[in-house]
Amino acid sequence: CRWRTDAAQLYDARCGMIRVARISDIGQITHIRTSVVENHLSVEQMAAIGITQGTIASDITSGAVGAWVAEPDGKVVAFAMTDRRDGSIFALFVLPGCERRGLGSALLSVCENDLRAHGFLTAKLSTGPETGAYGFYLERGWVPTGESAGSFASDAVLAKVL
Repeated sequence: CRWRTDAAQLYDARCGMIRVARISDIGQITHIRTSVVENHLSVEQMAAIGITQGTIASDITSGAVGAWVAEPDGKVVAFAMTDRRDGSIFALFVLPGCERRGLGSALLSVCENDLRAHGFLTAKLSTGPETGAYGFYLERGWVPTGESAGSFASDAVLAKVL
């Protein structure tokens, strides 16, 4: 990521570089998802739990899933998705090298607002308790529920009152 991190760019990240994901973004979304080190899943692992480019496209098209991308400099480098059926944030990932630029925070805010707008009073998500993402969410008001989830790892479930 060649994007510079100054106050103006962080403001832009919150106000102008986040947009609703398009079906044509799914290839880049998959690339980002399989590029991360923490909470990594391969294409094959995602398919084993029913997450494919086809199911993502179908869920976005039907409105069951909300999806957004961050694209500073015109390149998609981060994405997030909400599940409007159960009030969860099930994906928020930033391309390695593009972290700590406000994109994750901006996407998280969009997700929280989306779930609130769809009638949820509380949102949930899961992530590995040993990851940087866990601290990221705690710093933004998410709290551990004591539950665990995950198909390939024991993730901690976090919740936040919206």
